[in-house]
Amino acid sequence: MLPLLCEQLIKEELSLFLLGGAPEVAHQAAQQLQLSHPMLKIAGTHHGFFHEADTKSVLKIINSSGAAVLLVAMGAPKQELWLAKYHSKLSPAVGIGVGGLFDFYSNRINRAPLWLRQMGMEWIWRLIQEPRRMWRRYIFGNPLFLLRVRKEVRQLNNQKPHQSETKTNVINYPNLSKSSTQQRCGRIQLRLLLNRIAKRSLDVSVAAFALVLLAPLLLLVALFIRLESPGAVLFSQQRVGKFNHTFTMWKFRSMYQDAEARLASLQKANEMQGGVIFKMKCDPRITRIGKFIRKTSIDELPQLWNVILGDMSLVGPRPALPREVAQYSPSDRRRLQVKPGITCIWQVSGRSNIPFDRQVELDVDYIYQQSLTEDIYLLIKTIPAVIFSRGAY
Repeated sequence: MLPLLCEQLIKEELSLFLLGGAPEVAHQAAQQLQLSHPMLKIAGTHHGFFHEADTKSVLKIINSSGAAVLLVAMGAPKQELWLAKYHSKLSPAVGIGVGGLFDFYSNRINRAPLWLRQMGMEWIWRLIQEPRRMWRRYIFGNPLFLLRVRKEVRQLNNQKPHQSETKTNVINYPNLSKSSTQQRCGRIQLRLLLNRIAKRSLDVSVAAFALVLLAPLLLLVALFIRLESPGAVLFSQQRVGKFNHTFTMWKFRSMYQDAEARLASLQKANEMQGGVIFKMKCDPRITRIGKFIRKTSIDELPQLWNVILGDMSLVGPRPALPREVAQYSPSDRRRLQVKPGITCIWQVSGRSNIPFDRQVELDVDYIYQQSLTEDIYLLIKTIPAVIFSRGAY
């Protein structure tokens, strides 16, 4: 949430105040935020280790800063209680309790590997890092929380229908019983798990088979690239994948070595509507062999290795450049909910001829209807799209 909040504050020209954490942690977190968001206004910072007697002076510092949003990192429920107690004396329009956010953004505490976070198991990483402080929360706190939830659900289920309707205005739907809801949720979770397993199996098997089958073509293309212009045959670039995680994407080099340096001078000639992605039909940076492999999409074939590594999928939204993601609106960021792919709906529907906002809509359509059948269908449709080079340049 924080990157989106920072982007909105920059857009509205509003400032942020960071309160909490150990001494210097809030300040270090603010420095890291300004590195990633240079236009962000940080109104001020203050640590969270102050006595009740010092609260008045802390409130004065916050109010005099002119901040519109206050982030409080004191841990739950202390931060929520503090915000509730001093709400009327605070001038920022919004106050948010953020727990250990400053510790992560100041790099004081390393986050869990992405694969562990995606499994929802980051708490294990935190427990390993700080067992003395976290054991009570995770070993006893989590089971106790689940028991309390179960107890409350039982109490709600045991209420008589007329009591529920009279006291809480809740309508009891007979078709949504506890058992049927649990079964439905279980079926959904199982279907999602099976879909992920099937998708990954398809990705690895097809990508490995394609690399072996296309090996002679790949070697021939590499030779032509090397003969035409000096430089590496493969071009690596940082791209943004699932959940805004960056990775190294591989392509055959289709441009001259100084292509990135010449990009700024060509921005005015951008032919892609929306201004986020740069596309130009007669791009002077592209080599002769580069024009051919881009037209036929051969330049994308090294990304089969990215698929095997797990950074990409065969089917999914195209991975964007970090500078493009920096221009995304909150709505555009929906593209980052799934693993990026080599092909997707808009690639088989016109590619570069489709404006960026429509590309986002098509990618979101894929996210909500994705299945193994849909992936196979899109892979088949990619073949004629590549052969006839629709929208490729």
